[in-house]
Amino acid sequence: MATFTVTVLGSGSAVPAPDRNASGQLVSLGKQKLLIDCSEGTLVNMRKSGINPMQIDYVFISHLHGDHYFGLPGLIIGMHLMGRRTKLHIIGPPGLYEIISMQLRVSETELRYELIFSTLTPEQLGLVAEGEGFRVFSFPLKHRIPVWGFLIKAHYPSRTGHIASSGQENASNAIITKSYAYCTDTVFCPEQATLFQGVDVLYHEATFLSSHQKEARTTFHATAAEAAEMAVLSGARKLILGHFSGRYPDVQVFLDEAKEIFPNTVLAQDGLMLTL
Repeated sequence: MATFTVTVLGSGSAVPAPDRNASGQLVSLGKQKLLIDCSEGTLVNMRKSGINPMQIDYVFISHLHGDHYFGLPGLIIGMHLMGRRTKLHIIGPPGLYEIISMQLRVSETELRYELIFSTLTPEQLGLVAEGEGFRVFSFPLKHRIPVWGFLIKAHYPSRTGHIASSGQENASNAIITKSYAYCTDTVFCPEQATLFQGVDVLYHEATFLSSHQKEARTTFHATAAEAAEMAVLSGARKLILGHFSGRYPDVQVFLDEAKEIFPNTVLAQDGLMLTL
């Protein structure tokens, strides 16, 4: 299987900053492209990152707060105007189908391609998409409205071999699995760590620092320290912090806080591409 990469298209929270768009990430599994969340401006950031939106096969929307899906209507229409003909799978919360259908109806838009909607359910680790060499699972998180995280597991064969006493090489096939978990807009949910145990890379929201933990609780968000705790509890190999509140002029402080608990932490920034 080809390279498994994650490109950050938005690393900020509800109010975007000049250098930080709101939420959006593109997962590339070889030729297959998966978009997770789609805030306003995601399509622009795709173009800046050299990503062809026409190659996206699946869109996953975590919840119906605008900074996670307001860019989806523009993406859908943009693909239509660019001549897309292949179907697009959209997996999201209850109500998303009605929202998109209404916007297409009132604008009298008949798409050149088919939209296939799937609705998320409260099931723990529900299989929501499956393609060549990968599976995507959803799991509920805890926010002011229903919100889901996503676990992407890629699997592909790897040939390993050794030289037998006869001088012939004996090759055996093993399966390599790489995994990526996406947790956004949630309070600290330690019980959920078992759902993505041993994940290679964990993305976890860190809207606030511990000094603003009371506000994090009130708004159903997490701190950098809590994101690091989730990385420890899940046995993750690497942690990406994101969804930073615009109140902090220097996000380096998030990294400092998290690294005291989980050293292998990096900060999400728009345009960052990570290879698993």
